[in-house]
Amino acid sequence: MWSKRISTIPCNSPLSLIRRMRSSTSSVCCKGGAVKPYCPELAKTHVELPRKIVSACEAKSVRRLLHMSTIGADSNGPSISMYLRSKGDGEKAIRASGLDWTLFRSSVVFGPEDNLLNQFAFLERASSP
Repeated sequence: MWSKRISTIPCNSPLSLIRRMRSSTSSVCCKGGAVKPYCPELAKTHVELPRKIVSACEAKSVRRLLHMSTIGADSNGPSISMYLRSKGDGEKAIRASGLDWTLFRSSVVFGPEDNLLNQFAFLERASSP
């Protein structure tokens, strides 16, 4: 049975994830980083965070993990897209787990701080008299 409560969990440490998952039945990871070279920030967001979430799910017997990835994610993809490689590395960590998982491979994701829509808004404001 689905729980009627959804919580946002800070991703500060594996221990905080484990504590916050105490009565969860599923976990959803939607964290992502900006498109940039494969750097420590991308590795932390796209690879280490999924590993930590997998570990927390396993520690608390949370069987279901839903993970937002991206179209074209591939650990062995072309070197021109380290972003796609980092997302692929995160997927690999989830696939290797014993969890029941679903990977969503989205296209562009829009939100309060996204680069695409905010760039259009900036251009619109700049061109207005």
